[in-house]
Parts: sequence; C-alpha cells; structure tokens
Amino acid sequence: MRRRRIFATVMALAVCFVLSALSPSRVDAIVDELLFIKSVTGTYFLSQQDENNFKRIVTITADYCFFSVSQESPSFGFSDGQGAWQRIGLQQKIRARILDFDFDLETGAPLSVSRATFTIMFAVKVNGKFQAVSGEFLVEQFELNKNPLDPKAEPFQTFGPTGFTGHRVTVD
Repeated sequence: MRRRRIFATVMALAVCFVLSALSPSRVDAIVDELLFIKSVTGTYFLSQQDENNFKRIVTITADYCFFSVSQESPSFGFSDGQGAWQRIGLQQKIRARILDFDFDLETGAPLSVSRATFTIMFAVKVNGKFQAVSGEFLVEQFELNKNPLDPKAEPFQTFGPTGFTGHRVTVD
C-alpha cells in the first residue's frame, strides 16, 4: 500500500512537471480533450431512424475504442463490430469506424467484411456526461480478399447513410 502511494505521488509530480513545461494554451487543449473524453465515454442505446427502427448498443471507451452490437446481427448474419473513434475538431462530435464479419445464414461460412462509419453528435450534459446522441452511419461491404482499411479498396455493396438517435445507458 505504501509503495502505491509513493508511486502515485511520483507520477503526480511527473505530470505536474510535464504540464508546467507546456504553454497555457496547450494545457487548456489537453484539459479540454480529457474533459471531452470523460463526457462521451460510456454505453449508448441507439434507435435507427428508418422504416426498420433497429436497435443498436455502442460503447465508447476512454482509450479511443468503439464497440457496436446490433439486434439485426443474427437476422442478417454479421458479427458485432469493433473499431476506433476520434473527436471531430473542437465540436461535441466524433467519427467512429468499426469492422465486422458477414456470414452465410445457412452454412455459417464467412462471406465478407463490413466497415461501418459513424458520425455521432452529443447533447444534454448532466453531471459532466452527455446523455443524448444523434447521428448517422454508413455500412460498406468488402470481399474477404480486400482490406477494408485500404482507402483504395472499393466496396461491393453500401447501405445508408442511416440516421439514429439514442441515450446513454445508466444505472439509475
């Protein structure tokens, strides 16, 4: 326990030393980014704004990971998605990109890889955390022998963009 306190103290002093070497505007930018990360991280329940009204759960992590699971996954033969996110400028908005696998519903054989790109806007801040989201996503399907992260790769099929709204999942 004593070692942890010493380590925590040393780390706090190191952070203070590094921050003191930075310009005030750079410190403000770092603080703003950390506060933004804290305000958006969490799990959100989304409803598509189309005739299907499918539901989706997404999780945004502090280390810039993005996870998505959809109620339509079993019906359409695709896996949960995993990816990354980044803030768009200084706005209350992020862009996220996930990849998932697509399977034949009868045989379970892999068919393709999908790339979904989300744009998410945040609203209604309560106790430092955004409670509501809205935005859209676009899904692009690629052949298995194509790299969906290659900007030159051409999808063989595209869905969307599809709008959505949603709310943060909370304990109470």
